[in-house]
Amino acid sequence: MLIRTLLVASLVAVATPAFAARPDPSAPVLAFINEAWNQGDFSHMPAAFAPVAYLHFRGHDIQLDLDSGMAIVKRWRAAFPDFHFKVEDLVTQGDTVAVRLTFTGTMTGPFNNDQPTGKQMSVTEQLFCRTKDGRITDIWEDYDELGMRRQLGILH
Repeated sequence: MLIRTLLVASLVAVATPAFAARPDPSAPVLAFINEAWNQGDFSHMPAAFAPVAYLHFRGHDIQLDLDSGMAIVKRWRAAFPDFHFKVEDLVTQGDTVAVRLTFTGTMTGPFNNDQPTGKQMSVTEQLFCRTKDGRITDIWEDYDELGMRRQLGILH
């Protein structure tokens, strides 16, 4: 029994450091969603984002630094002060995190050359985020922009 206990303890001691050293890839993604988007709190964003990250959106690869990334969130939150992401599903494989979301908000400020409508929206979105060393390096995003525009009455 003592030999078995020592063997198990040795295996745990050998396996634990490698596992413990690997950060949870979903942690920076959830911080980005919950703190920046839902609360407008950017204090943890330097730790969540790589110094240079990329937003891949409908055929465009947009290089982001911390300031430009925060500017996107601030622009949305200015137009939709009650903006809220609800995580519906989250799946992690290696350093990639897939998130299915619903976002809601009321358009009380101007957004992308459209004047406020005062209308509410509820829209689906999918994110795929790649992380490295516990920081987001890439985000692939797609959301139901047509559905959002219909609900807000700003369909052009």
